[in-house]
Amino acid sequence: MMRGTINKIIRCVLISLGCFFWFMTTAQAQFFGFSADSAIAYSANEDGISGSSFGITHPIPFVPNIGGMGFFFERRNEGSEGITLATKVQAATGNLFYNIPVPIFTLSLGAGGGNLTTKTDIITNIGRVETIEVSTPIGEGFVRFGLPFFHFFDFHIGYHFVSTGEIKLVDGSDTEISGVKETVDLSGGLTTIGMTIAL
Repeated sequence: MMRGTINKIIRCVLISLGCFFWFMTTAQAQFFGFSADSAIAYSANEDGISGSSFGITHPIPFVPNIGGMGFFFERRNEGSEGITLATKVQAATGNLFYNIPVPIFTLSLGAGGGNLTTKTDIITNIGRVETIEVSTPIGEGFVRFGLPFFHFFDFHIGYHFVSTGEIKLVDGSDTEISGVKETVDLSGGLTTIGMTIAL
């Protein structure tokens, strides 16, 4: 009789402790969090990309979370008249996003804007003759799906659509250019993977 009572008390204590820790970790996860992602692909450049994104979350209702994204890649456009355009592309944006409450997985939706800079070397048969830098505003929209673990962190994959519009890579150049495409549209989808940690 006494032994059965003690077992029930121990069972109740363990269940209570489990509920307490679950509540604490849930509250902790909803209080403050930081996400970090790494870029793995960009549809507008098949030769690879380096980049990252981040986000800071909070529990205040109806107030969006804040984040940012940046990436860098290089591209070459070789023409038929012995002219090559070697371009370095760098972009940075800021964004606002919401975490949508759904069961089983995490979902984030956001949008933002920023700036994209191209630095293009005009290369002829005699070597580099001129470097042109062009800056243009860009827009960003993204969605992120994650799988949470123990209310402390999640692993997620993100897709950022970046809209650049048409960019004239050699705008303002004094060099006569022919046989090579001068205007490009670098819009595309940036795929990222990362994790969120709750503090």
